[in-house]
Amino acid sequence: MFIMLLACTVVFGGVFFMKYMGKKGMEAYFNNMPTPPVTILGAVARQMQWSQDLPSVGSLVPVQGTNITTQADGIVEAIHFTGGSTVEAGTLLLTLEADTEKAELKRLQAQAEIATINQRRAEDLYGRKALSKAEYDQTRAEAAVARAAADAQAARLAQKEIRAPFSGRLGIRQINVGQFISKGTPIVGLQALDPMEIEFALPEAQLSLVETGMPIEVTVDAWPGQRFAGEITVIEPRIEAATRNFRLRGRVANPQGKLRAGMFGRVSIQRPGTLDVVAIPRTAISYDSYGRSVYLIQPAEDAPDKLIARQRFIRIGQARGDFVQVLEGLEAGDQVAAGGLLKLRNGAPVIIDDSKPVDPQLDPVVADS
Repeated sequence: MFIMLLACTVVFGGVFFMKYMGKKGMEAYFNNMPTPPVTILGAVARQMQWSQDLPSVGSLVPVQGTNITTQADGIVEAIHFTGGSTVEAGTLLLTLEADTEKAELKRLQAQAEIATINQRRAEDLYGRKALSKAEYDQTRAEAAVARAAADAQAARLAQKEIRAPFSGRLGIRQINVGQFISKGTPIVGLQALDPMEIEFALPEAQLSLVETGMPIEVTVDAWPGQRFAGEITVIEPRIEAATRNFRLRGRVANPQGKLRAGMFGRVSIQRPGTLDVVAIPRTAISYDSYGRSVYLIQPAEDAPDKLIARQRFIRIGQARGDFVQVLEGLEAGDQVAAGGLLKLRNGAPVIIDDSKPVDPQLDPVVADS
């Protein structure tokens, strides 16, 4: 039994020893195995001169715009407009049936005329001392009441005709002839298209950099490559506590009516002077929860002919087109990885693929699909 136990111990011990030595040798092999280089795209940090324009985004709003409604109930008698047409202020848009109101106006006007005649007679009698002051005042008051009633009925009758409150372009008609509409029923939208206004916001730190009258340029996705010029007209004096931003409004010329209310617009506030910056492509920056970093491409210490990637944290500033300003961490001329960042780690050997050079643009144009 002793000999059998000893033999089992030797056999199994040998097996486990061989397994341990094999695992240790394999780990040593993989630890000492050279890391294959990673193929990446390279870019160089550039010294650039940027304009001191302030970028923002906002929504276009009309200088004047409303949904036209009615102040009176009634049946639509006639529609005098076509959806999508341009109208001038005061143009008749809609007429409601008003036969009863017209008849009532005639009755009240007749009463007012009789009251006016009685007032003139009373004035004559009062002048000849044949009428008391109280009777004269009563007659004059009755004439004033009759005229006021006629004027009130005329105003109610005028509400049966809906007119354009300002010049602009009409939208989609929402009523039909013969339809009964009540007070507040939408009839059609009316928007003044020239000029247009754009409302946007800036951080409170930039409050001292802007003032009313500064020129702005607006671009929209609907008209790529086209810029609409304008200026800042209003700066909100209050800072929003939730966002620490302040709102601004700019007015933009729109003679061709290309800009429409509700459009998303990109705003560039034109400020004088230029700014010297060090900039790198957007694709070179790794955005992590613990900070912003790049992979700096440097020669290896033990082999100057080989390149390695060193992760370096940076502080970034403004973004312009395909570039991002670097405030700290890089200098002009430093080479960084601009593509293939997911394959990199600190100290990894790299090969720069020169067949696909990175060509970032300061003012890129989106190609039509």
